[in-house]
Formats: sequence, C-alpha cells, structure tokens
Amino acid sequence: MWTDQEKILQSIIKITSQGDQDSLEYNLVTALAELMPIKHASLFRCINENIDHLIEETICLDFQENKVFELKQFRQRELRIIETTEELLQCLQTKKSYWCDQGSWYLAPIMRADTIAGMILLESDQNLSGYHSLLNSIIRIYENYLFVVIEGELDTLTGLRNRRTFDKQLDKLLAVNDITGHKKIKSNNDGERRQLSEKPANWLVSIDIDHFKRINDNFGHLYGDEVLLLFSQLIKKTFRDTDLLFRFGGEEFVIILTSTTEKNAFLALERFRNIIADYHFPQIGQVTVSIGYAQIHSVDFPVTILDKADKALYFAKQHGRNQVCCYENLMSQGKIQDSVIFHETELF
Repeated sequence: MWTDQEKILQSIIKITSQGDQDSLEYNLVTALAELMPIKHASLFRCINENIDHLIEETICLDFQENKVFELKQFRQRELRIIETTEELLQCLQTKKSYWCDQGSWYLAPIMRADTIAGMILLESDQNLSGYHSLLNSIIRIYENYLFVVIEGELDTLTGLRNRRTFDKQLDKLLAVNDITGHKKIKSNNDGERRQLSEKPANWLVSIDIDHFKRINDNFGHLYGDEVLLLFSQLIKKTFRDTDLLFRFGGEEFVIILTSTTEKNAFLALERFRNIIADYHFPQIGQVTVSIGYAQIHSVDFPVTILDKADKALYFAKQHGRNQVCCYENLMSQGKIQDSVIFHETELF
C-alpha cells in the first residue's frame, strides 16, 4: 500500500509525464481524483481574452458513475463554448478560488503569469475544504509545468506556434471532419475533393516574405529579425483568434484558417497581403509577401496538404510575387499539375 506522500508523488509524476496541453489537462483532473473523493470535475480554457469571457469546456469527467466524458481540446472535436455562469465570471474577475455549499465544490483559476489560462471545477459528496493545501500546491505545480509546455510550443523570436506544434495540430484536425466554428460539417467525399463549394472549410496557408535574403544581405540580420517581429505582430492582429498561426523558420509562415469559405479565405489573405505591402518597415521600407493556400481534407496526408499549399505559393512567387493563389483554382485552370504524396515519395 502506498502512503499518502507516495500517492502525491505519483500524482505529480503522472501530471508532468505529458508534453502537450491536452494530455496535461486530462492528467491533472484524473490525478486529483485519485487523491480526493471527487464526484465530478470540469476544466475550462479561456480561449480569447479580447472577447467577453469566451470559455471552452475541455474536460468533463464524472467519477461517481465511473463514466468518462472527455471533450478533446483545441479543435479535435467541435469547440464546446459554454455560457459564463456567475461563479465562473467571479473567478475570472477576481482571479481567486472559491468554496461553495459547505466545501462540496471548489472552483479555482489556472494562471499563466498574470493572466487566467483556465479554471478547474471540482464537485464532491463530501467536504473538500480539508484538501485545500494539497489542491493549491498541485495546481501551482501544474501552472509551472503548463508554462514550460506552452513555451516549448512557441517560436522564440516571434511568439507564434512552432513547426513541432503545427504537426500535432494538423494531425488532430485531420482526425475528424472539418468544423465550422462550433458546428461540424461533413467533409467532401473522394469524388468531390477537387471541387470548391460555398460551405465553410479549413484551409492551409503557406506564406513567404519576398526577397527576404536581400534584407539580411543588405541590412543585416538584426533588421531582418525586426522585420520578422513586426510581421508576426501584423499577422496576429489581422487573423481571428480561432485561426492557428505558425512560423516554420526563416521567412516561412503557415496559417490554418478555420471554418470559412474559399471566397472569405481569399479576402482575408488578400487583406493581409495589402496590409504588409502598405506597412513601412523601419530602415527597410516596403516588404511584400507571396501566399498560397489549399483546402484541408480529412482524407489527405499532412504532407500532401502542405505540398498543395506550397505549390500554390511557388506559383505566386514564379509569376510576379506579392499575390495570393489558391491551389484548387490553379488546378481547375490547368496552371499547375496535381500530385499525390505517400510519405516522402511524390507521384505525378
């Protein structure tokens, strides 16, 4: 039999054994359930600080009936946006934990620096207040490790998500049907894959800063880094919080546009292209970008989708740069050749 101290240590080991936020959240809740008599647990993520208290329920576990209802995070299924209750709102505003109903349920914020990253709600048939010190300590350990995990998913220069995170997010997106905001839509069947419709879909966007090597050669890498920093700030301001932004390295950037039509995807990308072209970069002056994008289908391999967006990008760069090109439109016009990729082999 393990002692209480050994149980606590094993729980901490369990929590910190994961290297991604999704699994980390799930392990936090289940580890707490092994240490105290929890009937129900929910974990919420604050997904947008700029919209009035937009909260997503990411974990929902019922332990009393030995049932597990797991709501995978970060678009692995449709977003589960919940209505902000008075208790959740109070926790958000004060950044303090609360005991209610004689200690039978506990609500606590999960902090990242000075910002609330989420909240955890625990319910029990018993009074949990005797576990306050243990709860507080484990949540603090979780916050510290969450910070390390999230920092490991970000590009150190721009603060955008990195390539390793892109691979994971695209894999999750391909695991289910395309989504439209908070609702699912059926993905196209094989016979319709090359047909663009007016239905919302997800899009993979490949962006390259034109003549970036000249900037580094003519002005030095310090000014080149400044261009990347300003560029990343503009990309964050331009796109929605539900869109996923990545830096692949150098001057290469990737966006996953979620739940939008091809027309709206083009308009958003064209707007961004104009924003960059009109922006005055200190010392450098004008900078332009070439953009290629392709629809994400759940039946495609990740490398295939990226290859399609890259083909559209290369077409844009080879035909004058500073423009936006759609893979499907180029295909329908016979301007590029289709390809099917199996792992590292490309078949034409």
